[in-house]
Amino acid sequence: MTDRVSAMTGAKRAINAEKYERVRAVIAQIKDQGRDRDLKATVIARRADVHRSFVSNHFAAEITHAKAEIQSRFMTGLAGQTALSAASLRVELETAKHQARAGQQEIRALKDRLARTLGEEIAAEHPEHGVAAATVSSLRAEIEQLTDTQNELRRQLRDTEEELQAARRVNRTLIRERNAGTSDA
Repeated sequence: MTDRVSAMTGAKRAINAEKYERVRAVIAQIKDQGRDRDLKATVIARRADVHRSFVSNHFAAEITHAKAEIQSRFMTGLAGQTALSAASLRVELETAKHQARAGQQEIRALKDRLARTLGEEIAAEHPEHGVAAATVSSLRAEIEQLTDTQNELRRQLRDTEEELQAARRVNRTLIRERNAGTSDA
């Protein structure tokens, strides 16, 4: 009878060892996948093909440790991803701003082109309201002449301001010399 008992005990130990290995393999697999929500006795028991109480009674500490490790890896990864995503968001923001500016410039150019085209069409349809090409060219010539005159007047004003500043400096120097001469006498 002792041989039967020892054989049964050996068989039971082998079965339990196999169950332990299957449960540990499932816990390791879940831990590697990073799914802490699957670290429950029922999920592990179903995957390892053992009873839920077997997992609860023998692997509670390992499950708790695996959950802590997964959460630690998540927090470490999250800190790295935050910096990375903030930098990538800044780059995306700058790119979007650049594209928006380019789009606004293109819209402005298209509006100007549209206004010119519509103006030409309307002028062609209603010649009585249109401005003659000679008038336009004479106005442009007058604008150019006025711009040149304005630039010349600005240059003269600058020269006059420089002469005025020089005269003021000379005046101050002469007043100082005169005041110094009367003090000495």
